[in-house]
Amino acid sequence: MKRPIIALGVASSLLFGSFIPTVTQASSVSYENSLINISKQYIGVPYKWGGTTPSGFDCSGFIQYVFNKVGIQLPRTTGEMFSSSKMTSVSKKQVGDIVFFATTSKPTVSHAGIYIGNNQFIHASSSRGITISSLSESYWNSRYLGTKRHNAGGAVLAASSENLVQSSKELWSKYENRYSSVSNINGQDQNLLKEYNSIKSKITSSTPAEANEFLLRSARMIDSVKVGQELDSKLNSFRQQLINDQTMNPSTSALYDQFSDDIRKAESVVSRIYGPDNRKVFNDRFVTPAKIAKETVIYEVSIYRLLDRIEGFVNADNKQAAIEHFAMLERLEKRAASIKADGNALHSGQYQSLPKMNQQFETKKAELNTRINNM
Repeated sequence: MKRPIIALGVASSLLFGSFIPTVTQASSVSYENSLINISKQYIGVPYKWGGTTPSGFDCSGFIQYVFNKVGIQLPRTTGEMFSSSKMTSVSKKQVGDIVFFATTSKPTVSHAGIYIGNNQFIHASSSRGITISSLSESYWNSRYLGTKRHNAGGAVLAASSENLVQSSKELWSKYENRYSSVSNINGQDQNLLKEYNSIKSKITSSTPAEANEFLLRSARMIDSVKVGQELDSKLNSFRQQLINDQTMNPSTSALYDQFSDDIRKAESVVSRIYGPDNRKVFNDRFVTPAKIAKETVIYEVSIYRLLDRIEGFVNADNKQAAIEHFAMLERLEKRAASIKADGNALHSGQYQSLPKMNQQFETKKAELNTRINNM
């Protein structure tokens, strides 16, 4: 007897190759633009005293983190940055410079941010987290201490100067956290997708394999959300027609076959997600409900098709074949009842009985029995 679904199979191909990172030729961009592009990815990250990671930054932790991504090491505190021999005071600000601020009571460094042009800077605000502010604001204008530039400023570096290994690792970590439970999978996270596309655009032939690997992990999760949402939509139509309306005809019989194929395709994509726990979450969210719906009607579909075959034998005056297939029908009906009982023992109440559909079959059986007896 066929058992209700518990374990899910493993396939070997991905459906949505558009998300897979591809190798391109390196293009040159200034490290300043790299700094700004990277720093803006973290807008909205909360402020955290002593924070040095995307879970929370303080002002110097944020600057140090962003500069590190383009291969520039900075001291940990704003005071150390300001006094570093590698920093040069400038009177004319350029994108990528560090602007420093002091308290109103004494001219000592208390805050800093990264200048992004147009008299604006990005920084870790204690009240708003990572945000963009204007030097024209009276609060910042009154506390402005000066601007300094790292000695590497103005150098042109390859786009790969961003630490793509670190960026891709962090992105994968974000995806794991974002989709860590069934309730969290409610569509594509557009912010993460934007970050993914940004990193993907920087992949070149010289990009370390480790960066490609972590980016691929994110791509497979993106694909799984996409194919899972598509399966969800088809599941709603399948449930409505075959389970709620209990409609069984040539059209819904064909729908059953198409839905079975859709499940296999989705399972193939989900099976490529990195990590058994991650795969389980996606299977529980998308594949398992679809398989339960399919198995709820699997024997009803088989009964419908067998009755159709019996009718063909009757129409061909093949009484013996019709009688033999009626015996098969009785065995099939017993198995249909047991599969629902076993299924509900594992997934309580999800394998529904289909009285309207079964009444349709009983009527058909009675008609065929009468015709066979009259042959």
